[in-house]
Amino acid sequence: MKNNVIKKIAYIESAYNEFFCEILAKKLGIKCAHYKYAKTKKQKILISKNFLKENETLIEACSFIKDQKNSLDVLLKSLKKAEDYYAYKIDKEQIELDLFKIIVFDYLTSQVDRHDKNYGFIASQKNNETHLCVAPIYDNEYCFGLTHNGLQKNNSGDFDIGKIINTPMCFGIYDGYINQNLNSTGIEQHVYAREIVDYAIKKPCLEQFLKQCLKSSTINECIEEIKKIKPKINNKQINLYKICLTKKISTLLNTYNHVKNLKNNKRNEFINACEM
Repeated sequence: MKNNVIKKIAYIESAYNEFFCEILAKKLGIKCAHYKYAKTKKQKILISKNFLKENETLIEACSFIKDQKNSLDVLLKSLKKAEDYYAYKIDKEQIELDLFKIIVFDYLTSQVDRHDKNYGFIASQKNNETHLCVAPIYDNEYCFGLTHNGLQKNNSGDFDIGKIINTPMCFGIYDGYINQNLNSTGIEQHVYAREIVDYAIKKPCLEQFLKQCLKSSTINECIEEIKKIKPKINNKQINLYKICLTKKISTLLNTYNHVKNLKNNKRNEFINACEM
C-alpha cells in the first residue's frame, strides 16, 4: 500500500463529495487526486494513488504562508521571495492561474477546509534545478454542506442551502477582504463573487477560465456522471449538488455581467468626455 494514500471517513457523503469534486475538476481542467471507496469490517475508507513521481516532493502551502494569511496575494508574494532565496524555477503566470482555479473551484463547491495544509506544490528536480508547480487538489470532502460536525441542516432536517452557499472559505484572493461597498448594488449575493470577478478580469487567461466555469451545461454533465458511481448516490444528495452549483454559477454570472457593464459604461463616459 506504499503507493497509496489511505483516508478514513466518518460520513458516506465524504466519498460522494470526493467523487463529485473529481468529476467537476476534470470538467474544468483542474488536476485532482483520484479516490476509490472501500469498506472494511471496522470502517469506511477512501484509497487514492499517490500522484507524486519518484523525483517529486509535495510542499504544503503552509511552507510559504506566514502568519496564517491563507490568500492568493500573500502566497504569490511569498513564492516570489522563495524563488529568489531558494532559486526555485517558477512559471508565475501558470501558478497564478492554477491557484486561481482552485479558489473558483472552492467557491463553486462551498469548500470549507482548504487550509494551508490542504493544498500545495510539487517540487521536481530537473537538470540540478528545483521546479515548482501547483499540485493536484486533494481532500475535497468537506464541501457542499459537509463539515467535521456532519451535514449542515435546518430545523426541518433538510439541507440548509442558504447556510451552505454562504459558508466562509479558508482560501481567498485577498487577505482581509471586507469591502462591503462592493455589495451595494444588490446584484451579487456574495462579496466573494465580486472579489473573484474583479481579479479575473485583470488578465485574459483568468477571465477565460472564469467564463468557462459559467456554463450551465457543466452542471448537467457532472450530475450524469455522479449517478454512475458506487456506492450508489441518493437523489437527495444529487439535488444538493445541482442546487448549490446552480446558485453559485448564477451569482458569478450576474456579478461578472454587472462588472463588465460598469467597465463599459466608464469606458463610454471617458470616450464621450474626450470627444467633447
